[in-house]
Amino acid sequence: MRFVFIMVAVVLTACTGFSQGNKYPSMEEECKLSGSQDSTQCQIVAMEDLTQAEKEYNIGALYLFPSAGQTEDCDKAKYWFESAAKQDNEKAINGLGLLYYTGCGVDVDYKKAAEYYQLADAKGSLEAKVNLGELYRGGGPGVPQDYDKALDWYEQGIEDEPARAYNGLSLMNFMQGNSDQGVEYLEKSAELGNGVAQYNLAVMYDEGNFGIHKNDKEKAKYWYEKSAANGYADAQYNLDILLEEMKQRAD
Repeated sequence: MRFVFIMVAVVLTACTGFSQGNKYPSMEEECKLSGSQDSTQCQIVAMEDLTQAEKEYNIGALYLFPSAGQTEDCDKAKYWFESAAKQDNEKAINGLGLLYYTGCGVDVDYKKAAEYYQLADAKGSLEAKVNLGELYRGGGPGVPQDYDKALDWYEQGIEDEPARAYNGLSLMNFMQGNSDQGVEYLEKSAELGNGVAQYNLAVMYDEGNFGIHKNDKEKAKYWYEKSAANGYADAQYNLDILLEEMKQRAD
């Protein structure tokens, strides 16, 4: 069982020069190629309450974060994000930042990621502030680690994405050795439903470390269950082990 420092963010080349080309199918063709009118692609195309840019962003997100039966395709994600970004869609611009942050279909470039995140933030993205906090907390190609900038962006991000912002503040404090403050922020994030924070808090109670100096199996069980319910597989694995341990103690 381990405490995980997970940098959660997802988001797009310099702020000009979106790629052109017609080697990719149209949205309608994406629907046809999916092989079923019930496919996610077809459902997106049929959504009358979405703008063209919103549909394009959703198609791109589908390829970046594939659901069951889908396959990740970073090139298609980039194509659709760029198309939507040309229409000032803030989610797509943020998505382009994520591509450069993760190296999906492009070389990892934190400087370009930061440019996209900042542009997305100016356009009203709810994710960009915390993404910038993540970027500066760890640093990487083109952007040095900067805790002051990370702190500023995380604090700004509390209004938009409090669960992620508090989780980032928690990890930053642990990295700086401020375990008490780290636990306080982690608890806030966990209470707001962040699955990673719930898992990390469970591990602390399970093992009695990282600022929680007395293990508490009942609290560990509670937070593993919360994290597992959020789909975090490691939490379910650790929960099964913990339940077996608790059963053996009771026998």
